[in-house]
Amino acid sequence: MTATGLLFFGGVTESAKSILHWQIAERPVEWAFMMDTNRDGELTNDEIQSGYATSSIKDIATIGQLLSPSGSWTQVTLQNEIEKTYQAIAKDALEHADTSPYQMNGVTFSCYQWWKRWFTDDTSVLENLRDYDGYIEYHNGDIDSQTPGTRERAFLESFPVRQMKSKPTFVVHENKGHGLSPSPLYGPLDKEVIEQLVQSVELWTK
Repeated sequence: MTATGLLFFGGVTESAKSILHWQIAERPVEWAFMMDTNRDGELTNDEIQSGYATSSIKDIATIGQLLSPSGSWTQVTLQNEIEKTYQAIAKDALEHADTSPYQMNGVTFSCYQWWKRWFTDDTSVLENLRDYDGYIEYHNGDIDSQTPGTRERAFLESFPVRQMKSKPTFVVHENKGHGLSPSPLYGPLDKEVIEQLVQSVELWTK
């Protein structure tokens, strides 16, 4: 039996592989260059030291990891350096047995078969939904640190949706994060957003 609809919040339109690559290898460059205060395309160690304490990147990288051996980064040189980290993480993941437990900070999330998928599955969610004929609706925030609404909507806009049985609707919520709250990552969902989600489901069931 086909479900009436699929309601995503903080959802992904692209592939597992591409969104994880963005999170690990591309997002840090974007966040780092927010510290490029004179906007000259060169991030100096002085700018890093001045801006680090209030930066978005401080939660995922130490200042020691960010300081350049040469004194500054361009976006290309920093991207190349962080790409090495991504490749090392991918290599480590793929070397584990599928049945080995995947852990983070001592907590078991799943087996490595699940974690490996994020490095190998390059089929987009939209492609997987090509033959789905129920309602499809996305709700993402524009300050989402994990699956930004503007990024995921842009992928939808570039996808040949005319070939899908059901054309997805995409709502970007201003000043909302991954949990559709004012936090870039955490919840709880704002009451006004919950009401919109409920309204969508009610319309589908009429």
